[in-house]
Amino acid sequence: MAAQHHSKESQAREDMLQKATTRLVEEYDTICIEDLHIAGLMKNRRIARHIVRMGWHRFRRLLEIKCERAGKRLAVVDRWEPTSKRCSNPGCGFVLDELRLEVRKWACPGCGARHDRDVNAAKNILAAGLAVSAEEQDPAATEALPDPAVDKACGACVRPRGLSPPRQRAAKQETILSDEVNLL
Repeated sequence: MAAQHHSKESQAREDMLQKATTRLVEEYDTICIEDLHIAGLMKNRRIARHIVRMGWHRFRRLLEIKCERAGKRLAVVDRWEPTSKRCSNPGCGFVLDELRLEVRKWACPGCGARHDRDVNAAKNILAAGLAVSAEEQDPAATEALPDPAVDKACGACVRPRGLSPPRQRAAKQETILSDEVNLL
């Protein structure tokens, strides 16, 4: 009985992941995601089960495969960038020194804007990914960059798919546990 329940849950999760990634790849030419250290996040006993049940690793892998097949762009923002702590207002870009995980909303000391942690991170990830895509459209802009493998956009380090990140020691990671973030 438990095996049947596990199998049914696994099939439902796979179906949801397949449909969600297919919809994203069909609707968008550029998809921007943040590189999360899932293996490190799994060490947190309070959220590990939820991460496994959501299938974050499988979701990213499906996105990579489907974007490659469809000729779409997948921009991956570096995991070490402070996407939740950086103010997403144009012209501000203030970065908080510390933002604890339980703080879900915060006000920018630089411009006074109020931010939801997840929406703010999504805006920063989107801005970084779109900036890299714009540079790819204009080859003259990429010639001026000293290192084409690592582009800076809105303070975020974005690397093209397929390049491995620099090896760094694990540090406390930010997690996004929101089910969905709508920017429109």
